[in-house]
Amino acid sequence: MTPQNGTTVQYAIDPRASQFTVQAFASGLISAVAHSPKIAIRDWSGNVSFVPESLKNASLKVVVKASSLEVLDELRDGDRREIHRVMNNEVLETGRFPNVEFESSSIEVDRLKETLHRVNVAGQLGLHGVTNSQAFKLQDECYVVARKKN
Repeated sequence: MTPQNGTTVQYAIDPRASQFTVQAFASGLISAVAHSPKIAIRDWSGNVSFVPESLKNASLKVVVKASSLEVLDELRDGDRREIHRVMNNEVLETGRFPNVEFESSSIEVDRLKETLHRVNVAGQLGLHGVTNSQAFKLQDECYVVARKKN
C-alpha cells in the first residue's frame, strides 16, 4: 500500500535491525577520575511517523527497559559488573523506575542521501521519575522493508 501524497505514515522501529547506543559524559570534579562510557540499549521499542515525500510532521516515541543498558567499553569483568550494579541499583534504580521514555516535540531532518539522514530531535525525556526537555542529534540509514502477506 502506498500512502497518499502528504499523508503521515507510522512505522514501528525494529530493534533487531537497529543499533541504539548512547554516551554518558562525566563532568565537574569527577571528570578527572571518571570515564565517559559508551552504552548499548538492548531492550527497547519505538515508533516514528512522518510524511515520506517531505519528511514533514515527524515524531518519535521510544521506550527503553532501563535494566537493559550495557557498557560497551573494554573493562575488566569485575569493573563491568560493578558499573552495571551501580548503574542499575543506585543511579537508575531500575526496580523502582523500569522504563526510560522519550517523546519528541520537534524534529528537523536533513536528507544527505536517498536513505541517509541527519536528524535534530527535541522532546521530553522521562528518566528516574523525572521528565525534562532533552535535545539530541542522530544519523539514520533507513530502509523500509515491505513484506507481502500470503
